[in-house]
Amino acid sequence: MEHLWDLLAREETKTLLLSAFGLAAAALIRLKAVKERNLERAVQCVEAAVRATYEEYVRAAKAAAPDGKLTPDQRSGALRQAVARATAYARAEGVDLLKHYAAGYLPVVVEKIIGDRKAAAVPFVPWSGLPPVASSDFSETAATLIPKLPR
Repeated sequence: MEHLWDLLAREETKTLLLSAFGLAAAALIRLKAVKERNLERAVQCVEAAVRATYEEYVRAAKAAAPDGKLTPDQRSGALRQAVARATAYARAEGVDLLKHYAAGYLPVVVEKIIGDRKAAAVPFVPWSGLPPVASSDFSETAATLIPKLPR
């Protein structure tokens, strides 16, 4: 046991241990920053999907409705479309949404974003840079909708 204390008392050992702790702390800080950046990218994918679904589906459906409101079927269709878009946008950006949201929780996140926008009275401003989507493959539009963040 004394041999261990002698080893720990040496200046070289103290320097080595402090360096190791410093490297470990730096690695943890970097890991946290990467996780936060990935979560931010995931949120941006979901927000872009909500915005695109509103622009392409919800706005037209409301304009066609006599009372200007969506039916329950249209509302659930818009939710499914926003979830599908969010998944496709995230996949195109290399973001794994399941790392950030449980599989069944993504529709709740979409509804929360919509609810937050309504509660804050933030209008869905038409987005002039939004390209038309001709199919269910949204990977091409993801590149134009989601701001580029450092990976």
